[in-house]
Amino acid sequence: MMNYVDIQNKTEIKIEDQEYCSLDIISFIENQLTPNINFEEDNIKYSIPEFLPPIKIKPVLSKTFIQTWYKAEQKMKEADKIIIVGYSFNKSDEHFNSILHECISKPIFIIDTNVDNVIKKMEKLYGFSSNSYMSMSIQGHSAKRKSQLTIIQANAHEINFQEL
Repeated sequence: MMNYVDIQNKTEIKIEDQEYCSLDIISFIENQLTPNINFEEDNIKYSIPEFLPPIKIKPVLSKTFIQTWYKAEQKMKEADKIIIVGYSFNKSDEHFNSILHECISKPIFIIDTNVDNVIKKMEKLYGFSSNSYMSMSIQGHSAKRKSQLTIIQANAHEINFQEL
């Protein structure tokens, strides 16, 4: 589901997944977004996608964001293992990184084609030195492990997640 937020009054325009796949973008802009955009001083309103790029301070656009972050944290804490694909561990994503830091007692698998880069990020996140990892092979791919953290050098489609 794709959501857009009217910043002024925090209302959401929801687009279901099936609608999104066949969305006529021109029509959507003309019929949904344009009527919700106004920059006149006495009636300012505009809609933006409910998507947050990696920025250090996350604006709270709606209560949906607060609920989503809370649910994500709870799911990670309840999980038996955590599998991460396609995440850069930027310093600007400090909120997620701190949630992940609290989950170090769980098996964490990171799938990435640049293991050395991930190891550098993990050094900052967990304090693991780059020479403290054990080399191994997982599903035919080079991997590095330190404690409960395993970094597998692969693309996502090359890994059977059920077997991790």
